[in-house]
Amino acid sequence: MTEEHLTVDRKGRIHMPKKLRDRIGVEKMVKARVSGRKLVIEPIQDPLDELAEEIQFTFNSVLDELPKLRKKAEEQLLKETMS
Repeated sequence: MTEEHLTVDRKGRIHMPKKLRDRIGVEKMVKARVSGRKLVIEPIQDPLDELAEEIQFTFNSVLDELPKLRKKAEEQLLKETMS
């Protein structure tokens, strides 16, 4: 196991270097949990990416709605991972 020092900005965001993201497989989303005094970060697949692999969109009206659906799905996933 190697150790990395990460920076935290004034807004509390953690900067994770690309080499670390690549090593653990982070693409777009992670889930985080607190274990004692440790923060555990694990990569998760974007649920909309999973759906996109299975569904082929053919209607422009559906494609126009995807950004709204993605935002709602991300908000819901964030709520679930924070609880």
